[in-house]
Amino acid sequence: MQLLILRHAHAEPAAAALGTGIEVDAALDGGLATDALLAWLASIDAETAMIVGHEPGLSRLIAAALCHRPGAGVRLKKAGACRIDFPGPAAAGAGELQWLLTPSQLERMGDGCGLPAPASRV
Repeated sequence: MQLLILRHAHAEPAAAALGTGIEVDAALDGGLATDALLAWLASIDAETAMIVGHEPGLSRLIAAALCHRPGAGVRLKKAGACRIDFPGPAAAGAGELQWLLTPSQLERMGDGCGLPAPASRV
């Protein structure tokens, strides 16, 4: 799995939750433009990628991946998560939404599925 951290502050908690080591590129601190993120996704040699970051950038990325419009009204709640599959190379409008979950849905899943409970939200 490839893991892209858009803010350095999220690197250690994300790595701990996933039980993996990561490398953080300081150039990514503060995020990237939507087209640059889609280009990164298209360029990696990995079956799975995870992007961790802040709003409104993640919602813009989700909207662009699904319907080629970064302002399409998709809203990811703080500590929420979604899964987008790309049947081919990642590109604007080429993504297929598999799920979009709120923090409370993720907590309920963690309680019943053997997943670690999410860190408390501030």
